[in-house]
Amino acid sequence: MSSINDDHFVRGTIRLERLLDRKHGEIILHPIPSSDPNDPLNWPMWYKAINFALVSFYTLMVFVNVDIGTVIWGDLNTELGISFAVMSSSFGINCAGLAMGCVLFIPFALKFGRRPIYLVSIAVSFATAVWQARMRTGGDLIGVNLVAGLAGSIAETIVSIVMGGCLPSM
Repeated sequence: MSSINDDHFVRGTIRLERLLDRKHGEIILHPIPSSDPNDPLNWPMWYKAINFALVSFYTLMVFVNVDIGTVIWGDLNTELGISFAVMSSSFGINCAGLAMGCVLFIPFALKFGRRPIYLVSIAVSFATAVWQARMRTGGDLIGVNLVAGLAGSIAETIVSIVMGGCLPSM
């Protein structure tokens, strides 16, 4: 056993290793995996890696879609005549969509599961990418940024929940 007494730890602290002797130790798992094969803690490492890669790609795709518009502001002003004030307002609306979407869509994820919300978010993000490629007016810019912000908010919330394993299975 360890020479450190458990009374020396702050209340709520979890020991992750128990020393049996100097050379061998036992790792204490927390949270404790269940016997369910669908429990992510029981997945093989390659399956966890694929899941992590897909979620990371989804997040990259969404945030490129949300943030790419600011890169082309000079071209939007030159080619379409959209003022910088409208572009600045559209970015503010994008950020508002990112903030409000979190509050709006997490209850749906809890009710219907993460997968349908991911699929809807990907479809809407793709639609906003197409809309952004075809926009011609300042109203289009504001609309695309609002919708892209709402759809992109899922990446800020559900991805964290998936990686943390905090969302109960439905």
